[in-house]
Amino acid sequence: MPITATTASRVTAKSFEQPARLGDQSAAIRQVEQMLHGLGYFPGKVDGFFDEHTLSALRRFKKADPQVANQGNAITSRVYSNLRDAVRKVEKDLSSLGNDPGKVDGRWTDNTTGAVKRFQRKHDMEVTGRAGEHTRKRIAKALGPDLGKPKHATGYVNGRPFGITVYPVGQGEYLRADAAKAYVQMIAAAKRAGVNLYAVSGFRTMDEQRKLYQAYLNGTGNLAARPGYSNHQGGISMDIGGVGGYGTRAYQWLKNHARRFGFVNDVSGEYWHWTYKR
Repeated sequence: MPITATTASRVTAKSFEQPARLGDQSAAIRQVEQMLHGLGYFPGKVDGFFDEHTLSALRRFKKADPQVANQGNAITSRVYSNLRDAVRKVEKDLSSLGNDPGKVDGRWTDNTTGAVKRFQRKHDMEVTGRAGEHTRKRIAKALGPDLGKPKHATGYVNGRPFGITVYPVGQGEYLRADAAKAYVQMIAAAKRAGVNLYAVSGFRTMDEQRKLYQAYLNGTGNLAARPGYSNHQGGISMDIGGVGGYGTRAYQWLKNHARRFGFVNDVSGEYWHWTYKR
């Protein structure tokens, strides 16, 4: 049974100022087991009882984290803090890739498990809901190379808000991590082919989308989706400059090659609008 947000909120590093050892049982130990289970170290029953299964998982985590390798066979405040950092990293990375884990706070809950499952399904992996070593490597691969300093914002999908991390792709524009990586690669490939493209409008805040939608309603702007329902607000759409129209060499290059990078021209009449759908 997963840790609930209420239970998790009562557990802190101070819970382990007196280290937990074999034979101990508590809600704090249960949360540690849940985190170890979520990170792929603990295959046993999550019950809050510090037994040999818990100890074995703890040893595997300590082996993977040199900072706590000398912490013995107990759960200390340092071990707990490092576990939370490891979970927080998974949550942040999943959020960057558009898999909303809920609040990014280092506490493994049902939301975290759901985000891992969505990532695994998307990447044709075994759907376990656990971010073991293999899954973490796939997440790192999906994030790709350093895209520059990200920024955190509120994104929207089908009217539902969620925390999103977006990355710079040039010209002051941003996209969700996986879309950003693919976009940068696509623009570089186009440049090698002699086609110069550039970012015009990527991720949009709610305020930006409202202004564009109002301009559309007023007849002074292009077609724009209702605020909260634009793919731009999910960080996956880019209005690309340098295309010039449907009959241009640039558009033909995108038509022939963009899908290889995961992008499709998904709005009729807008040759500039390309959405990442991988």
